[in-house]
Amino acid sequence: MQDLKVFSCSKEADWFTKEVCENLGIEIGQIERMKFKNDNSFVQLKETVREKDVYFIQTTTPPVNERVMELLICI
Repeated sequence: MQDLKVFSCSKEADWFTKEVCENLGIEIGQIERMKFKNDNSFVQLKETVREKDVYFIQTTTPPVNERVMELLICI
């Protein structure tokens, strides 16, 4: 499981991502998410993912189009 990284794309998905990581026995990936005043989103991974299998977990709670954009920005 050393080649596996799991990240949460939004605060709404944090609890589920934490549960997944606990069941896998790994730490949740460090990510910085920020929303600017003009509704633009910024995402920065705080650790290297080179040569790792990376998974992003995202919910589809309303507003769905915003959640999909958060996922796409993370990818």
